[in-house]
Amino acid sequence: SARAPSVQLIRAASAAFGHPLVWEDESPTEETPLQRTTSRRADMEQQVNQRRREELGSAFSQDTFMRGLYAVAIGFLILVLVAFITYMTLFVRAILAAIYHGHKPCDQPLKYYSFAILIWGAIGRQLNQQVMKCLQPQMMRNPRNMFLVMMLLSVPLALIISWGALMVISSKTCSRTNPDLYYPTKHYVIFQAA
Repeated sequence: SARAPSVQLIRAASAAFGHPLVWEDESPTEETPLQRTTSRRADMEQQVNQRRREELGSAFSQDTFMRGLYAVAIGFLILVLVAFITYMTLFVRAILAAIYHGHKPCDQPLKYYSFAILIWGAIGRQLNQQVMKCLQPQMMRNPRNMFLVMMLLSVPLALIISWGALMVISSKTCSRTNPDLYYPTKHYVIFQAA
């Protein structure tokens, strides 16, 4: 027939893409069983791919997502707990070093640093509560105002930590003359600054 070369070209192209074409008006030929087999194969591949998608979908179900979320939350809580224990350990060591070794010579007043942090912790908390009470409730509803107040209230603590870092950096002889005060205070300042 006149369309035979174009039909063969279309069949070859469609078979290459996995969807062989069969003309409805064609009579069965030797190629028809091959096309049916190819069509069955394509159907089976499609079923296998559908099963894979279903299995993949069940693997990422909401239950699996929640388990992953719980694992991340527990990991975060463990990290916070470890950081808190580390902070408290370093703080207690710095306080004890100031108490027991503060009388030894040191070129910087490191013995006062831990006590300054301790005192500001008590005073700062009270100050924060009083400031929040004094500010008008309408002013505190605005998140920008709330953020500004919190930033201003954190300035004294930042200044104390900066003072501690400056003392540790500026110290020339304390690591030799009073290492029992210098190193616990240094470690505490570094942890706070980080």
